[in-house]
Amino acid sequence: MINLDHLFNKRANQLLKEVGKYGRLIFNDHFSIVLFVLMGFLALTYRDLLERLNQGSYFAFIWMIPLMIAFFLTVILNFGHPLWLNHEADRSYLFPRGEDWFKYWRKAFIYTSLSQVSLALLISFLFYPLISIVSDWNQNNAVFFCFIYATLKFLAVINQYLNLYYPNNNFLSRNSVKTLNYFTGFFITISFYLPDFYPFLMMLVVSGLYLMIVYWRYRILAKNLVDFEFIINQSHANKSRFYKLISLFADVPQVKTPIKERKWLYPLMNLIQGKKANRYSYFFARMITRHEGYSGIWLRITVFILIIIFLLPDNWLALTLIGGIGFWLALIQILPIYLLGNNLPFQLLYPTQDLHLKKNAFQRMLASILVMMMLAFCLGMLVKVGLSLTLLWVSCAWLILILAIIHFYVPIWLKKLKKKSDKRKPL
Repeated sequence: MINLDHLFNKRANQLLKEVGKYGRLIFNDHFSIVLFVLMGFLALTYRDLLERLNQGSYFAFIWMIPLMIAFFLTVILNFGHPLWLNHEADRSYLFPRGEDWFKYWRKAFIYTSLSQVSLALLISFLFYPLISIVSDWNQNNAVFFCFIYATLKFLAVINQYLNLYYPNNNFLSRNSVKTLNYFTGFFITISFYLPDFYPFLMMLVVSGLYLMIVYWRYRILAKNLVDFEFIINQSHANKSRFYKLISLFADVPQVKTPIKERKWLYPLMNLIQGKKANRYSYFFARMITRHEGYSGIWLRITVFILIIIFLLPDNWLALTLIGGIGFWLALIQILPIYLLGNNLPFQLLYPTQDLHLKKNAFQRMLASILVMMMLAFCLGMLVKVGLSLTLLWVSCAWLILILAIIHFYVPIWLKKLKKKSDKRKPL
């Protein structure tokens, strides 16, 4: 009979290889540079926020900051799902092996708890300087706060794994896991508004109560049968979530990208096609507005960059760079559209491919998307700084960047692409 320890190690290695494969696709040279710059911007913005709060700025809404931090910490408590690493074929082995599977799931629990507790420690460590400014938590209690929050996350993971048993009643149901985390988040919120010493005491009490509830739930549920069907379904759900996340950045064979009709993007579709529509402009217009893998990307990037614009100080250079990063992120995601239509039947039916017409249609589509993004950024800037010279300079800089991308970078990229295709052609 197969060794379950060996089986777990084999499946864990397969998962790590798959994560590494898609990681290399996503975190390529372009994206890594952009991500590094974005992290630098966020770090500078966070430092600027801490300095302003220390100087007494934002006093009007400072009471909302602890509320937002507590909300985010509560989300992190509920974030993540237990790792099971069970497959459909295990149905034939689960019942005969019985309790032997507990050793298998114990290893999965170690993987899950280490990753999620590490994330909780990192989040609490990053947020604590802000917490110490907007509440009565002092800097000397940083280690204690991070340790207690990581402990709560560890208990939350244990509570999630207890769902492998059949529940006795509604109070012990699987939904009670999230409910308990919400109550914990409520008490974390209260601790941010209490005077000195009481936050320390409340976190101790909350963690103690959480431990008692988890232990009590374990003592009752451990007497029940294991719900093997639930474990199989959760394993499938974990795999689906993983591929869905990866599909936001790369093509995944296991995920079929949906095609959605977005009527509110019809004006953009008509703008891309222009008055003299052709088969290339028709194809590009529908791909960029209806294909979830492409339309979703540039829309999400636009929203993400808008949020960063609101967080950044009123510095024209920083705002110009963050807008340029948004254009670049959208560009590297949209460029593959140029190659998608090569093997489509309605394209292959034509005796010749008009590359000049295709290039013009592609540049028009790309220009339409980037200009639409720029207008959204300018609208955000108008709300942030109003009608000012900063808005004028940044808008002009963004327009120059878009013109450089369309008329310089894209033609160079297309020439390199043509040279590669010429080399691959048989003599």
